[in-house]
Amino acid sequence: MRKVLHAPYMRERLELSDGDFLLLDWARCGKKRLGIISYGMEGDPGRPYVQGMVNALHRSGYDSLVWNFRGCGGETNRKPFFYHAGMYEDLAAVIERANQEEGYDEIVLIGFSLGGVFTLNYLGETGEAVPEKLKSAVCFSVPCDLEACEVQLRKSTNRVYLKRFLKAFERRMTTKFGAENWDTDAYKREIKTLRDFDAKFTCRDFGFADVNAYYAEADCRRRLPGIRIPTLLVIAKNDPFLGREGAPVDAVSELEMVELENPDSGGHVGFMDRVQKRTYWSEARAMRFFSDVRARGLT
Repeated sequence: MRKVLHAPYMRERLELSDGDFLLLDWARCGKKRLGIISYGMEGDPGRPYVQGMVNALHRSGYDSLVWNFRGCGGETNRKPFFYHAGMYEDLAAVIERANQEEGYDEIVLIGFSLGGVFTLNYLGETGEAVPEKLKSAVCFSVPCDLEACEVQLRKSTNRVYLKRFLKAFERRMTTKFGAENWDTDAYKREIKTLRDFDAKFTCRDFGFADVNAYYAEADCRRRLPGIRIPTLLVIAKNDPFLGREGAPVDAVSELEMVELENPDSGGHVGFMDRVQKRTYWSEARAMRFFSDVRARGLT
């Protein structure tokens, strides 16, 4: 329900090496720094939490780039599949494109929810090989344990969110394959949870042996030790999707480059600030972290 002024985007089609493409939405204001935003599952560049972060970046001296997952952004992709939580290679392609852009001397990453999984998996897998311009990252409300998150979403208090996700997937697949080739009744009858969806579609489309194999591969916790740039992970204790044990405290406790904050409130990608009406706490926190990293010369 938050009202945010929409930044004007300029769209670019990024062709991928496998023949598919991604849609990139740039919001340029002539700055020397760039923030790359990865939104949450079935999100889009117009979501208030995305627009709020874009505006915060602009006020802090950054251009911004919001990338759309495969099949998102209002245009269906070419491949018969969409995306899954472990597809950090797509984010790598976006970062490579941004790194080629002349004029930027600093690039930062911001990930929300599933976009945070992409971000952490990319950073952990890439390690020392990240581009020199890539200086730091902040991730909010990340489902570090995908299986635990899936269980949380089955709870009655989260049923409305689960239904919205499953309905969004259904719309996307109906658009892609055509109503005449899509059995809506069978989908509604067979797919009741995210695990059902992953078992029937994600595993089939991406070659995972089963759901457990998929969750294990996409689990960003195992890649956290590989992160080599300053990274802030923020997970609220009252996040309804993740539960009170959702923050990977043990996985982060001895890591030099990953800092975990576990505030009491914030929900899932909420983090409102009732004092600062224009800026959310999460936006101010991200900008402060990026500034602190620069000031301390940690990059």
